[in-house]
Amino acid sequence: IGLLADVLKTLKLSSNGKVAWLKITKETLKSTKASLEGTEGIINFARSIDGVEVAMLFRETGSENRIKISLRSKGKVDVNKLAHFFEGGGHKRASGCSVIGKLEEVEKKVVEKAEGLTKNV
Repeated sequence: IGLLADVLKTLKLSSNGKVAWLKITKETLKSTKASLEGTEGIINFARSIDGVEVAMLFRETGSENRIKISLRSKGKVDVNKLAHFFEGGGHKRASGCSVIGKLEEVEKKVVEKAEGLTKNV
């Protein structure tokens, strides 16, 4: 419950209300004694918000400056296109990618791209 409580505090919603995202930092994993494997279902909290079409979970990995991003869609937006833009892949409703950079910079880039994909839905 400690991990979930800490991660839910990071929940953000785009200005159009169609993109929601959460972050898990290395510090959060360390302080809650959680593993990256134990974080998979957390993205569903962002996806369950009314009006949200794209949910994202940003996770700092053990390797320096690598951010792992899980992407989920309710169906109107193809998150595989978003993942491909960042050299990832998957399916229309569930995809992922890894991006090198600082968490805040990666978050900004990916959120902007996701907002662009949700403009007309």
